[in-house]
Amino acid sequence: MREMPSGLGGRKVATMANGKWRMANGRPQNADQKNRSPVRVLRSVLFSLLIAILLVGVALAVEGDIVFKRAGGEGGVPPAVFPHWFHRIRFKCYACHPSIFQMKAGADNITMDAIGEGKFCGTCHNGKIAWEIGFNTCPKCHAGK
Repeated sequence: MREMPSGLGGRKVATMANGKWRMANGRPQNADQKNRSPVRVLRSVLFSLLIAILLVGVALAVEGDIVFKRAGGEGGVPPAVFPHWFHRIRFKCYACHPSIFQMKAGADNITMDAIGEGKFCGTCHNGKIAWEIGFNTCPKCHAGK
Protein backbone atom coordinates (compact mmCIF):
# COMPACT_ATOMS: atom_id res chain seq x y z
CA MET A 1 0.00 0.00 0.00
CA ARG A 2 1.31 3.44 -1.00
CA GLU A 3 0.10 6.77 0.36
CA MET A 4 -0.72 9.59 -2.03
CA PRO A 5 0.71 12.94 -0.88
CA SER A 6 -2.14 15.23 -0.01
CA GLY A 7 -0.54 18.60 0.63
CA LEU A 8 -2.97 18.93 3.53
CA GLY A 9 -0.54 18.78 6.42
CA GLY A 10 0.17 15.07 6.19
CA ARG A 11 -3.46 13.92 6.35
CA LYS A 12 -4.18 10.76 4.41
CA VAL A 13 -6.30 11.41 1.29
CA ALA A 14 -5.91 8.22 -0.76
CA THR A 15 -3.97 5.00 -0.71
CA MET A 16 -3.23 2.48 -3.42
CA ALA A 17 -3.93 -1.21 -2.89
CA ASN A 18 -4.02 -3.90 -5.54
CA GLY A 19 -3.58 -1.31 -8.31
CA LYS A 20 -6.72 0.69 -7.37
CA TRP A 21 -6.92 3.96 -5.49
CA ARG A 22 -8.84 3.83 -2.24
CA MET A 23 -10.11 7.13 -0.86
CA ALA A 24 -9.65 8.13 2.78
CA ASN A 25 -13.23 7.01 3.50
CA GLY A 26 -12.27 3.49 2.38
CA ARG A 27 -14.23 3.48 -0.87
CA PRO A 28 -12.38 2.54 -4.07
CA GLN A 29 -11.98 5.19 -6.75
CA ASN A 30 -11.86 3.98 -10.33
CA ALA A 31 -12.62 5.35 -13.80
CA ASP A 32 -16.26 4.22 -13.77
CA GLN A 33 -17.01 6.09 -10.56
CA LYS A 34 -15.33 9.26 -11.83
CA ASN A 35 -17.62 9.28 -14.87
CA ARG A 36 -20.72 8.84 -12.72
CA SER A 37 -19.91 11.69 -10.36
CA PRO A 38 -23.06 13.78 -9.79
CA VAL A 39 -20.98 16.95 -9.94
CA ARG A 40 -19.54 15.97 -13.32
CA VAL A 41 -22.98 15.09 -14.66
CA LEU A 42 -24.43 18.38 -13.41
CA ARG A 43 -21.51 20.32 -14.86
CA SER A 44 -21.91 18.70 -18.29
CA VAL A 45 -25.69 19.29 -18.28
CA LEU A 46 -25.22 22.96 -17.38
CA PHE A 47 -22.54 23.36 -20.05
CA SER A 48 -24.84 21.77 -22.64
CA LEU A 49 -27.69 24.09 -21.64
CA LEU A 50 -25.41 27.12 -21.93
CA ILE A 51 -24.33 26.09 -25.43
CA ALA A 52 -27.96 25.49 -26.46
CA ILE A 53 -29.00 28.91 -25.13
CA LEU A 54 -26.16 30.60 -26.97
CA LEU A 55 -27.04 28.88 -30.22
CA VAL A 56 -30.75 29.74 -30.11
CA GLY A 57 -30.36 32.99 -28.19
CA VAL A 58 -30.34 34.95 -31.43
CA ALA A 59 -33.98 34.08 -32.11
CA LEU A 60 -35.30 34.38 -28.57
CA ALA A 61 -35.87 37.33 -26.29
CA VAL A 62 -33.78 37.63 -23.14
CA GLU A 63 -34.59 39.46 -19.94
CA GLY A 64 -34.88 43.18 -20.61
CA ASP A 65 -35.86 42.75 -24.26
CA ILE A 66 -39.20 44.06 -25.50
CA VAL A 67 -41.47 41.71 -27.44
CA PHE A 68 -44.00 43.50 -29.62
CA LYS A 69 -47.17 41.39 -29.74
CA ARG A 70 -48.83 41.47 -33.13
CA ALA A 71 -52.49 42.47 -33.38
CA GLY A 72 -53.07 39.65 -35.90
CA GLY A 73 -52.37 36.97 -33.30
CA GLU A 74 -50.85 33.59 -34.12
CA GLY A 75 -49.58 32.66 -37.57
CA GLY A 76 -47.87 34.76 -40.19
CA VAL A 77 -44.97 36.99 -39.22
CA PRO A 78 -43.66 36.38 -35.68
CA PRO A 79 -43.66 39.28 -33.22
CA ALA A 80 -40.68 41.64 -33.30
CA VAL A 81 -38.13 41.42 -30.49
CA PHE A 82 -36.37 44.66 -29.59
CA PRO A 83 -32.99 43.96 -27.89
CA HIS A 84 -33.25 46.78 -25.35
CA TRP A 85 -30.11 45.62 -23.46
CA PHE A 86 -28.09 45.70 -26.70
CA HIS A 87 -29.08 49.31 -27.37
CA ARG A 88 -28.81 50.31 -23.70
CA ILE A 89 -25.13 49.38 -23.42
CA ARG A 90 -24.36 51.60 -26.42
CA PHE A 91 -26.61 54.61 -25.78
CA LYS A 92 -27.91 56.62 -22.85
CA CYS A 93 -31.66 56.57 -22.23
CA TYR A 94 -32.12 60.12 -23.51
CA ALA A 95 -30.90 59.08 -26.99
CA CYS A 96 -34.33 57.50 -27.56
CA HIS A 97 -36.56 58.61 -24.68
CA PRO A 98 -38.84 60.56 -24.85
CA SER A 99 -38.04 62.03 -28.30
CA ILE A 100 -38.39 58.76 -30.29
CA PHE A 101 -40.18 56.43 -27.86
CA GLN A 102 -42.34 57.24 -24.84
CA MET A 103 -41.07 55.80 -21.55
CA LYS A 104 -44.25 53.78 -20.94
CA ALA A 105 -44.32 50.34 -22.57
CA GLY A 106 -47.07 50.04 -25.16
CA ALA A 107 -47.67 53.81 -25.32
CA ASP A 108 -46.42 54.11 -28.93
CA ASN A 109 -48.35 52.67 -31.88
CA ILE A 110 -45.35 51.19 -33.72
CA THR A 111 -46.13 49.90 -37.21
CA MET A 112 -43.95 48.87 -40.14
CA ASP A 113 -45.40 51.77 -42.14
CA ALA A 114 -44.30 54.25 -39.45
CA ILE A 115 -40.84 52.67 -39.27
CA GLY A 116 -40.57 52.89 -43.07
CA GLU A 117 -41.40 56.62 -42.82
CA GLY A 118 -38.41 57.11 -40.51
CA LYS A 119 -40.31 57.09 -37.22
CA PHE A 120 -39.53 54.92 -34.17
CA CYS A 121 -36.90 52.30 -35.15
CA GLY A 122 -36.61 53.89 -38.59
CA THR A 123 -35.05 56.98 -37.00
CA CYS A 124 -31.72 55.13 -36.77
CA HIS A 125 -32.34 52.04 -38.91
CA ASN A 126 -32.21 53.98 -42.17
CA GLY A 127 -29.11 52.49 -43.80
CA LYS A 128 -26.93 55.41 -42.67
CA ILE A 129 -26.82 55.18 -38.86
CA ALA A 130 -27.72 51.47 -38.59
CA TRP A 131 -28.77 48.71 -40.97
CA GLU A 132 -31.78 49.57 -43.12
CA ILE A 133 -35.13 47.94 -42.49
CA GLY A 134 -36.34 45.96 -45.49
CA PHE A 135 -37.50 42.53 -46.62
CA ASN A 136 -33.95 41.17 -46.47
CA THR A 137 -33.59 42.17 -42.79
CA CYS A 138 -36.94 40.89 -41.45
CA PRO A 139 -35.36 38.02 -39.41
CA LYS A 140 -33.23 40.48 -37.44
CA CYS A 141 -36.35 41.61 -35.56
CA HIS A 142 -39.02 39.05 -36.43
CA ALA A 143 -36.96 36.00 -35.50
CA GLY A 144 -39.25 34.38 -32.95
CA LYS A 145 -41.06 34.67 -29.68
